[in-house]
Amino acid sequence: MTDQRRFPDLVCLGVQKAATTWLYSRFNGRPGIFVPPIKELHYLSGLCYPLAIRFAARHRAAQANAALEYWRGVPDHNPLKSSKVAQCEHLLEEPVDDDWYAGVFEHASADDVCVDIAPDYFTMPREGAEHVVSVCPSVKLLVILRDPIDRTWSHMKMHFPPEKISAAVEARQFDRSLAPFIEFSQYERALTGWREVAPEGALLELMFDDVGTTPAESIQRICDHAGISTKASFDGLETRSHVGRVADIPPLLYAEFLERLRPQYEFLASDYPIAAE
Repeated sequence: MTDQRRFPDLVCLGVQKAATTWLYSRFNGRPGIFVPPIKELHYLSGLCYPLAIRFAARHRAAQANAALEYWRGVPDHNPLKSSKVAQCEHLLEEPVDDDWYAGVFEHASADDVCVDIAPDYFTMPREGAEHVVSVCPSVKLLVILRDPIDRTWSHMKMHFPPEKISAAVEARQFDRSLAPFIEFSQYERALTGWREVAPEGALLELMFDDVGTTPAESIQRICDHAGISTKASFDGLETRSHVGRVADIPPLLYAEFLERLRPQYEFLASDYPIAAE
């Protein structure tokens, strides 16, 4: 018996701090594309990834409640209101299982390409990747890779104020401070797993720098991969999202990054021209 539930056609795996918010913003409200009313469901990672399990439900609920409050406040004559309210209410329901996941996408039109974007999917355990493919056998997958040190530093700046980073560097408190951010830059383990699990031709790998320099070409590649029509051009392709504060990496911290992430550069070298200086 064929499973009639609706699941995503495209899953963007990440990586964290590599244009996933930019992509969600370009897709949100675009005819022919359905994205949930919040950017990150954390569903698949929340099944098996200890890092995500700790925050997934709380983060999803906070975002869903904020979106629900917004859509309840728009005028009743807005044609999207009733559907958006129902979508947000569904995100707050339990249990959170495959039926719940499918319910997120049941509001999509029959011809829509459904998209799920969550940057913690990339580094979740292999069982999470296998679950994606089991519930969505024809799914297309996307990962946007970023220079490991640049990615880690951008991620760290997002969470820590400068004075806390300086204090950690001066006290050499690297193990406690860096571990969560280094985890999301473990490309060798994560990308190898996805390449092994993904059906042939299902995984598209892009570089963050290419998205920044040639956004129109990059989004065209994503749309071609996912079967999304691009008859109408995308607005705001040059707009950057979640731009962090400009700050140089302290030399001691850079050296620590380089020591811990050198294997990732060695792994990427055969496919991507990234070199740590």
